[in-house]
Amino acid sequence: MRAKTINEMTYQRMSVEEFVNWYENLVQKHPNLHWYNILSSLENDENSTQGELYDYFISDLQIDDIPLIEDILEKREYFLDFTYAQHIDAN
Repeated sequence: MRAKTINEMTYQRMSVEEFVNWYENLVQKHPNLHWYNILSSLENDENSTQGELYDYFISDLQIDDIPLIEDILEKREYFLDFTYAQHIDAN
């Protein structure tokens, strides 16, 4: 039996409904952001590092809210998982 990492032991995965609610609340709080571009980079770019996406959000998308960027990037795996991503809207 493989030992669990600390991250696996303490990390509790959100349900699809929790993720969608989180995302919709974020969009409502920040309606002026380019959500289509944010989603596109999160859902379609598996190869960029967190740091590269962080830089892209700041320099290319002009997002200057660092805690917001960190919150979005912490949930990147949900955007890469079609089970979750299929339920969110880029508009």
